[in-house]
Amino acid sequence: MKRGIKLSIDAEEFDKHKSPLKYIVAFLQKNKNRAYTVQAIAKEVGINIQEVRSALYWEAIARMLDKTYMSPIETATVGGITYYKYKG
Repeated sequence: MKRGIKLSIDAEEFDKHKSPLKYIVAFLQKNKNRAYTVQAIAKEVGINIQEVRSALYWEAIARMLDKTYMSPIETATVGGITYYKYKG
C-alpha cells in the first residue's frame, strides 16, 4: 500500500469534497459577523485551499452568468486581499 492513501473516508469528509460550497456557505453563515480569506475558510472547513478557490470561482461564474442567481456570499478586496462574508 502506498503511503498516505486512505482506503476509506467517512461520509462527511466525502461530502465536503463533493460539495464544498455547501460547507463554505454554512461556515460563513455561522460566522456572519466576520469576513474570511480563502486560507482561513479552508482551514476552518477542513478542505484544501484549491478546493475553496475553485468552489468560490464557480460561484462567481454563476453570479455573472445568471443575473437572477441570489448569491449568499459577498466579496470585498481590502489591501489586495479578497475576503468573503455571508450576506445575511
